[in-house]
This record gives sequence, structure tokens and C-alpha cells, in this order.
Amino acid sequence: MRHVYRWRNLVDDLPVRPLDTPVAHASGVDPDCVFVVGNGLAVGWGVLTHDLAVPGQLARALSVATGRGSEVRIHADPSMTIATAVRSLSAVPMGACDAVIVFVGASDAFQLISVRRWRRHMDGLLDALEDAMGVHPVVIVGVSSPSGIPFFGTRPGGLIDRWAERLNSVTQSLCEKRSSTIYVSPVSRADLLPVPLEPSDDRYRGPEEYRQAALNVAHVLVPLLRSDESRRDHTVRGTAQTEDDRLAALRRTGILDSPPEERFDRIVRMARTMFGTESAAFTLIDEGRQWHKSAVGVSHSESPLDQSFCATTVQSATHFVVPDARHDDRAVPSTDVRFYAGYPIKAPDGVRIGAICVFDSRPRPAPTDEQLSFLRELAFRIERELAVLVS
Repeated sequence: MRHVYRWRNLVDDLPVRPLDTPVAHASGVDPDCVFVVGNGLAVGWGVLTHDLAVPGQLARALSVATGRGSEVRIHADPSMTIATAVRSLSAVPMGACDAVIVFVGASDAFQLISVRRWRRHMDGLLDALEDAMGVHPVVIVGVSSPSGIPFFGTRPGGLIDRWAERLNSVTQSLCEKRSSTIYVSPVSRADLLPVPLEPSDDRYRGPEEYRQAALNVAHVLVPLLRSDESRRDHTVRGTAQTEDDRLAALRRTGILDSPPEERFDRIVRMARTMFGTESAAFTLIDEGRQWHKSAVGVSHSESPLDQSFCATTVQSATHFVVPDARHDDRAVPSTDVRFYAGYPIKAPDGVRIGAICVFDSRPRPAPTDEQLSFLRELAFRIERELAVLVS
């Protein structure tokens, strides 16, 4: 079975998979940040964009249920097994997220991993997740029946399907012993399709399967994200990155001190128009200075960090607003800026490196939720451009 599995993954007619930036979001303020990691459903086989796969479907489901914004990032590894799962998690900045969703076991079930090995490695994976996430929720999604994917040519109800059920039973029992880990049953393709697939139908997966998987996860995740303890620690988790993280991510983009570009200028102009402010900027926070990649209504390209509102914005996962800097109890810079509203900008690897902001020399009322949601949308537009820039 191992040889068959490896051969099927080497053939030329592998299904399509998303090639766009591995992140999806839904509009709204105070967003929940969720990481999806794993293989199987996490990879998105069968669709061309993450918006139709688990990230997009889950982002929308969470936002509808919570009334807040959401951001779902994904680290998909088609070659991941239960034995390599802990190593794969090292690429996920779990300190900056509110929950982790893990899809693992698709390849292990097909290759008939021993139940003893599965239990041992799953226990180690849950230990690692518990250490990284603390009280914050971890969701383990069970292995879908391999026979539901005609691509692999396995018999419904056969040995491999039964093996997946055995692994799921072990996983569920291990999760039930941990207070912050939830097991979610896998999606059954038979429940989604009105008629069974013919043996000649080589479809892999479609948006409806990803939507149902996302709904199953959201059903158990939303109550946990709403908990008082989770919300109280929400902002603190958003600060979980160091200056070294930011500077390294900024250097990797190669954008610092680069010439102006219309694609960024256009977004900044939209921000100023929406808020009706004197100035707006897309600002990057370097070591000792803030530098404007794009700005309107600003005569200088950089300034010291002690004069930077954006240096505060980049420390949080959500917006930073100062209606009147002269009458604000927080430690804000002493400059000509009276009104400021900013939203952090992330590099493609999820590290915050700057902000999009609007500001004015006169005080203004606090922005509405709709305005802040729009500012967040513009931040995501910039992040998409950054992803294209570094790809």
C-alpha cells in the first residue's frame, strides 16, 4: 500500500491545488486569527484558490457566527505524516493565533500505519500543541474515508476505510482526555453527493466538501473563541512577535527604500478618500525609523520611531485609533498629528512589518466599525501585493 500511495503521488495527472497566497479573511473588526495546518483536506486538492478551500470557507463561517472579522492562514504539507507533524508545526507562529486546526492522517491511513505508532505520535503531537497553545483551542479533524476519493481507487468500506476509522477512534479517545483539544469527525462525501460517484469519475474534492468541513470545525470552535478567557487574552496573543522577527521579515520582502509604486499608491489614496483625512500612508517599521513606502499629504519619507504612531500599531493584531492625541491617556507621540487610525500590515509569512494609516492635524471622531473594517480590507490588499512582490 505504501508503494501504491507513493506511485499515485508521482503521476503526472495530480489534481489541481491552490497556488495563491495561503490566507483568507472575512470582513469585520477585532478579527479572530486561526491557523490550519496539515495534509488531506488542508491542502485544497481539487480547487484553484484557498478562498474555495478550507481557509476561505472557514473564515466566512467564523465571521457569520461571531459577528467579528476573521483571518485564516494555512500551512499545508501534502507529504506530512503523523510522524512529521510536530516538525511541520515549527513553521506555524502559533503564539500569534487564537486557535489551531490540524488535518493529519490521510497518508497514514492509506499506508496502514500501525495503531501503536499512530497513538504514540498523536500523543506527542497533542503534547506539542498543548505546550504551544495553552488554554487556547486546538481542533483535530478526523481522517476522511480514503475511498471517497476515486483518484486513489480504494473500495468503499474496505480495509483502508476501516483502518481510517480505527485511527480516528484512537485520536478521539486521546483528545477527550485534554481540556483544550477537540476532536471533529471527518466529512463523509456520501452525505454531500446526491448520487454515488462512478468508478470512472476521478473528481478529487470540491468547494462543497470544504464548506462542510469548515462548518463542522466552526460549530465547535465558535463557542471556544467566544469564551471570556479566550477574548481576554486575544490582544495579548496578537503581540507575540519580537523586533528581530519583524526586522527579518521586513528584510525578506526587499521592499525597504524601494521606489514608489502605483499599486500601493492607489490603495493609500483610497484610504484617505474614505476617511476624508489630510494624509494617509503605507508605512514600514524599520530599526529606529518609520519609512513610508507610499504616502499622500506627507512631505517627508521617514521619521524617528519616537514620532511614530505606526510603531504602536505594529505591536497589535488589530487597529490602533487615537481620536485626539492631545487628550489621550495613553503614551502617544508628541507630534503635529492629532487624529490617527491604523491597521497592521503583515509580510507573507504572517509577521507584522508596518501599517496602513490615515491621520490629520485636527482631532476627529472615532471611526465607525464600517470604516475600520474598510481599513482592514485595504491592509489585506497591500498584503496581497506584497505576496506577489516576493513570490
